[in-house]
Amino acid sequence: MIEIANLCRANDIPVILIMWPCLYNQKETGDYLPPYKSLIMEASVRSYAHSIDLTPFFENAPEPIFLDRVHATPAGYRIVAETLAAYLKESQWLPIQQL
Repeated sequence: MIEIANLCRANDIPVILIMWPCLYNQKETGDYLPPYKSLIMEASVRSYAHSIDLTPFFENAPEPIFLDRVHATPAGYRIVAETLAAYLKESQWLPIQQL
């Protein structure tokens, strides 16, 4: 992952590493992938890539947002799309217009 991010940076391609939540049950709080998150954060720091943790955006969402332990429902993917769009707009990476 670090090599990919470094290759992108060397070619002026922006990189965002995403920390995907894995919530087994929306009524339970917490994320079940702390080692994964640590690796993403380390890769982000070592490659100077941006990173975003989607977990907080999922924790307060109405159910159902997961089809299984990892894959989101359309409502879950909407959260991802809206979160990333806001991040890209805030970072001024893309001139996103409101439809």
